[in-house]
Formats: sequence, C-alpha cells, structure tokens
Amino acid sequence: MDKLRVLEELGAVKKGHFLLTSGLHSDTYFEKFRLMEYPHVLFEYIKDDVSKIKEFDFDAVIGPEFGGAFIAFALASLLKIPAIYAEKDSDGGFYIGRGFKIYGKRLLLTDDVLTTGSSIKKLLKVLEDKASIVGIYVLVDRRENKTNDFSGIPLVSGLEVAARTYRPEACPLCEKSIPLTTKKTGIIK
Repeated sequence: MDKLRVLEELGAVKKGHFLLTSGLHSDTYFEKFRLMEYPHVLFEYIKDDVSKIKEFDFDAVIGPEFGGAFIAFALASLLKIPAIYAEKDSDGGFYIGRGFKIYGKRLLLTDDVLTTGSSIKKLLKVLEDKASIVGIYVLVDRRENKTNDFSGIPLVSGLEVAARTYRPEACPLCEKSIPLTTKKTGIIK
C-alpha cells in the first residue's frame, strides 16, 4: 500500500501554514481524522504494519486520546487483544482510568502523528514502574530528525515523512505573512 498516496487521496495531507499541537509551525499538516473517518481504510493501513510490530510480544495496546486511542482500538481489533485508553488530565498529561488494568502488562504504545513525541513521553512517564512498554507504533513519523529519544524503546511507523517544522519566532512562513491556520480557525476548508 502506498500510504502517502492514500493519505493524499483522503485529503489528510494539508499544505499551508499550520500551528501544530506541539506549538511549532509547519507548512504540512497531517489530518489523521480523514483516515479515521474511513475505518476500513484505517484497518488496511495498519494491517500492513502488523508483521513489524508482532515481534514485540505484547499483551495489550495503549493509546492516548484522541488519535492514539483510535489506533489502539484498530490494532487491538486486528490482533484480538485488549485496548487501553489514556485520557487527558487538566494539567495536559495523561492518566489511566476506567478500571483498565496495566500493572505488570507488556504494552505496545500507539499514537497517530509523531512530531516532537511529547504525548508519547508523557504517557511513558505515567506508565513508568507500572507496565513494560515493549514498542511504539505511530501512523506517521513526520520528524526531520529520526533519532530515538524514547529511552531506546523500538519505534515502528506506518509512514516516515520528513515534514519541516519551525519555532514560531523563526518561522519563514510567518515572515512571509502567510496566514496561520489553527484548529480553531479551521483546518478543513
């Protein structure tokens, strides 16, 4: 499967000037909900990667809300194992509630689009000393620098794309006065 082509056909790859969740700016935005809008396509996209992640030997899949939870659900469905969902707390971190049992489990952590890895790092901190994270799976790894900064935990991505990001104070798109698109001003046009 040509995953980039699939994302482009679904309208998930946007070009312009975007404020990312990380606070960085970029000329490329991956709207993962265009993929999640079509569950059958999401399942095919992920099914392509199951052989790469099965070697991690895990009991359950965990993902942060919102995007990562969808990925966890899809992977767990394909593998016929439990899915666990981490919810956002008021401080911007995550917690495991709703009676999910994670202690002593071997977990595969999932997320949607990897830019800085802050969601993954926050969730790793929550899971520290409670569960063993044996691998990480993301739909799209858009980082320019692909070094593993997740304590050596292996990372598998469905698609690797080097998409430029800029600190707001050094953004060439801002310098050109290209309007900044945020979630509130509308990604969908």
